Amino acid sequence: MNEIRESKQSQILKMLQQGERFTSEKARVRVHTSRLAVPIERLRKAGWGIDSPIITVGVEPYKARVAEYSFTPQQLEQPLIPIGGPTQGTMLF
Repeated sequence: MNEIRESKQSQILKMLQQGERFTSEKARVRVHTSRLAVPIERLRKAGWGIDSPIITVGVEPYKARVAEYSFTPQQLEQPLIPIGGPTQGTMLF
């Protein structure tokens, strides 16, 4: 189970490092996780700079407000670094 969690977290980190912006729905389709907040929180605790502004998706009457995750501009300027965070872990690439 731990390997699966790390794999999903690695996939999410790779998406962020590629400059992607995504919501929980995109992560559900791409990474097959319905619990995006968990790996995002782990990445933040490891020192990664992740923005999560609230955006509106859908059309009336089916609009919803959801978080859209992306790296902060400062984080995007950093070179690719270890998956465990800026100061620890093993290399992702």
